[in-house]
Amino acid sequence: MISWHWSGLMGLVLDRLDLVSARWIWFRLVGIWFRLIGIWFRLVGIWFRLIGIWLWIVGIWFRLVGIWFWIFRI
Repeated sequence: MISWHWSGLMGLVLDRLDLVSARWIWFRLVGIWFRLIGIWFRLVGIWFRLIGIWLWIVGIWFRLVGIWFWIFRI
């Protein structure tokens, strides 16, 4: 009777540990998912920053060419 009680108690403890480990795995997977989303947004941000730098350089070039045409009135 006592051994059954202890095994039942251990079963409850093990069930509780399974729930905790399942919850831990769930939070771990969600954390990995959000980390991957963050990496993706960081890469997209770097890409848009490079596009912005390129557009800035092209804009400076067009402005310089415009000033050059305005000075020499071609």
